[in-house]
Amino acid sequence: MTDGRPAATVRLRDLAGQVARRWMLVVSSIALATGACLGASTFVQKEYTAVASLAVSPLTTNPFSSAAVNQQINIVTERAILESSEVARMASKKLGPGTAAPHLLLNQVDVAAPSGSQVLEVSVTAPDPQEAADYANAMAAAYLQFRAEGAAAVASGYVKAFDREIGQLTAIKNPTPGQAQQLSDAVQQRQNFILVADSPGRIIGVAHAPSDPSSLGQRTFLIAGLAGGLLLGIVAALLRERLDTRVRTSRRLSEACAVPALKVAEEGDAEGMRWVLRQLRAAPAESPGGPMIVSTMPVTGKGRSPRGFVNGLAEVARTAGLAILVLRPADIDPAKVDQGWPGGMPDTWAHLDLVILESDHRLKGARRARLADHLDAAVVLATAKSSLKDLRHLHSDLGESKARRVPVLLGKRFNDGGTQDRETGSLITLPTPTTADEEAAERKEPA
Repeated sequence: MTDGRPAATVRLRDLAGQVARRWMLVVSSIALATGACLGASTFVQKEYTAVASLAVSPLTTNPFSSAAVNQQINIVTERAILESSEVARMASKKLGPGTAAPHLLLNQVDVAAPSGSQVLEVSVTAPDPQEAADYANAMAAAYLQFRAEGAAAVASGYVKAFDREIGQLTAIKNPTPGQAQQLSDAVQQRQNFILVADSPGRIIGVAHAPSDPSSLGQRTFLIAGLAGGLLLGIVAALLRERLDTRVRTSRRLSEACAVPALKVAEEGDAEGMRWVLRQLRAAPAESPGGPMIVSTMPVTGKGRSPRGFVNGLAEVARTAGLAILVLRPADIDPAKVDQGWPGGMPDTWAHLDLVILESDHRLKGARRARLADHLDAAVVLATAKSSLKDLRHLHSDLGESKARRVPVLLGKRFNDGGTQDRETGSLITLPTPTTADEEAAERKEPA
């Protein structure tokens, strides 16, 4: 049996409402996450990063020739050389005793090569700002030294060969013009190879001790805590809302019943009772010539309608000038409900305007559905702790009936009916007599 409600859809406004209802959980998550991040920030060691920049020059025998200008450098290879252990060893040696070991120094080094350039940027991160600057400058200088020594080692073989050739040509006493030109060329080429190691590159940006730490500061941890706590709080609120099996709020009651829910704070809440009566009187009567028949449908802890609510509703109806009849649980025979009661109402009900049936847990399932077939309206009574599962069962029972559903969320001060007595007998309350009625009654009395 279906409950006659439309399929549920998820809207952003509904999700926002669910999060708003769990605002304390969201605030708690933000507070905990922020506190945890700020606490973690106190254990994070401050680190400083210094950067040294250097321009890499092509290794050529004539650095001023057009060929040297157009020569391309494999910057990826040069970057790998700068990050090598040999360069780190030379830098550590330059810094002197007491400095970090080469392998530890490499852990603090990061080399970047801007795209399309022949520039290398070496960054060193250390707990001390001056130490970071010294390490960066030492790495840049060690790289240029390593490159120069490598070029000199390669050129030295050529220089020795030219030395031998020059010695042979110089030993000739009467050289021919060709031999003299050959000697001049050999001297020039020897000089060029000697100059190869003179221009491996140059430092274009000396590293200075940074004033601000490069590690994450408290502000970053604060922002991370706020953002993370908010996200965690939203997820927790939505999850808590989905897993919550209680009614909790009038909004959740409205969503479960698919009709607007009313709220009555306490037994003396006359304004709330008047709104309930207004909703009841909006329902068309099943029998045009008879009274409106309504029944309370409790979803409270012990399955009984709070006596205070029934009496309060009856009092508001009496004040409104209605002749009413209240039937207590002891007046409702489940066996008669099976036979179609209160269909074919008694003649004694003809002069009444409203009949209130105070039902309890004995009427459920098929009997509750059978009773609803003869009702004009059903007042669904729930508290914040009422079970959504029980509420769905109730709506399943009422699904095919034409009774108007009026969901009401009762406040904490209502008794759940667990201590009510088994009062029997019908309570008939007639309208309060007006002044005209009192004068007519006085005229009828004997003098």
